[in-house]
Amino acid sequence: MTDPPSTYQISRKMGLVLLLLMLILVALNIILVKQNRDLKTSMNAHPGRPEDIRSGTAVPALEGKDLNGNTFTISYGADRRKTVLLSFSPQCGICDMNMPNWEAIIKGVDKNAFRVAAVSLVTEGTKEYIARHNFGDTPLMAEIKAEGRSAYKFHSTPQTVLIDASGKVEKVWTGLVRGEMRKEIEQALGVKLPAES
Repeated sequence: MTDPPSTYQISRKMGLVLLLLMLILVALNIILVKQNRDLKTSMNAHPGRPEDIRSGTAVPALEGKDLNGNTFTISYGADRRKTVLLSFSPQCGICDMNMPNWEAIIKGVDKNAFRVAAVSLVTEGTKEYIARHNFGDTPLMAEIKAEGRSAYKFHSTPQTVLIDASGKVEKVWTGLVRGEMRKEIEQALGVKLPAES
């Protein structure tokens, strides 16, 4: 018969296991600190939001399909109005929170000076999203060609983009409309947005 392990042997084994776990955690923390430092360096090298299209950028006509699969284009030059482009994703919770502001823009903007169009960055769930929200008769692009997604740098949602009649981006507002952004949009579009909650 063998003797059962002594308390000292068990404590020693547990100590070794705990030491090994501690070394693994230290190694993981070092890796995370390095990744965080690299990310901060990358962000500092590209101040602002590099993924967003910038004011002054000339954009081409935007081509895609509507909810019924029909091809249509948002082009510039022939229409003398500015374009207000609303970019959203059906899974974006902030887009839902932004809808009262967008509904106010859709209803309140001067149709002689502005035209409003909406773009869904994700096809799946767009019909259900539209059914839940009031886009009125706003043209909606549910599927964008890859060239357009690249040219407009569609990555962030919600996004409100003001484009002049020639196709040059005047202003981009990304995120929930509130505070200073709210004032800028009201002034630029001549609309009254709902009070912040």
